Amino acid sequence: MDQDQRLARRAALWVIVGIVLVSWTVVAAYAVGLGLFAASHCPNSVGDNHVNMDGGWFVIGTVLIWAAPFVIGAAWFRNPLWTALDAASITIGTFVVANLFVNPPTFCW
Repeated sequence: MDQDQRLARRAALWVIVGIVLVSWTVVAAYAVGLGLFAASHCPNSVGDNHVNMDGGWFVIGTVLIWAAPFVIGAAWFRNPLWTALDAASITIGTFVVANLFVNPPTFCW
């Protein structure tokens, strides 16, 4: 019975870790959305489309902070699941930041 209890506790721990990481991702997605809004700029002319860097730095910082638990998990556990999560978080973060600069958000009243 002791082995079963250990396995149940371990499974419960991983469920909690999964819920925390999903919640972390939802909060980070909301923060990136706010940062993209803050990075938006209303161009006065056709070629004047650029990123407002107050919001740009907020997006970059949010992406870095969001990816940190996945990177730490991959370094700590060193298994394929955490390595895949780490690679996915870095890839998604890089895409978000690159897309911010390639297609600057615009918001005009």
